[in-house]
Amino acid sequence: MKKLKLLKSLLEISIVGLVVFTIYFVFKLNPWFVKFNNFSERLPQQEDFNHLRTMMKILPVLASFKMIIPTVFFLVVLITMRKVLIAIIEDGIFSLQQAKLVKKIAGIYLVLTGILFSFNVLVGIPALILKANNSVALKFLFTTLSSSLSYLLTSLIAYVIAEIFFVGMKLREETEYTI
Repeated sequence: MKKLKLLKSLLEISIVGLVVFTIYFVFKLNPWFVKFNNFSERLPQQEDFNHLRTMMKILPVLASFKMIIPTVFFLVVLITMRKVLIAIIEDGIFSLQQAKLVKKIAGIYLVLTGILFSFNVLVGIPALILKANNSVALKFLFTTLSSSLSYLLTSLIAYVIAEIFFVGMKLREETEYTI
């Protein structure tokens, strides 16, 4: 029980640390937004530069989303893991609430996989069009697939753990009925 309470405390510290890091990161982004905006304003006012000017304004936003989206998801996962630990401490192991929470974590990772994969493809398509180089396209494809695959694998592992909790819950109920 002491280990679970220690783990709960470590999760709480991690949650606070992640929130502080995210706030710090958001404040550190402002100078980059200003630099990219200033650069886009210094571009010639010809129509040929409109796309580049727009990209210079969008690029810092896309880069910040690339970091903020997973951070928010990880924050939700940590908070859900904390709830699982609290449920284990209060109810013992293998309850319906714990199984549902672990399944929720799996779903969160699955959604994160889809969002990050879509985001990487949307960001990478212009680079592929501009480069039109097979080695760059293959490198991009492998990078996108490998990063998405790790989140997908985490989601599958969490689903397996959720199923273990459901089976454990049923076994616990059967044991309680036979006693």
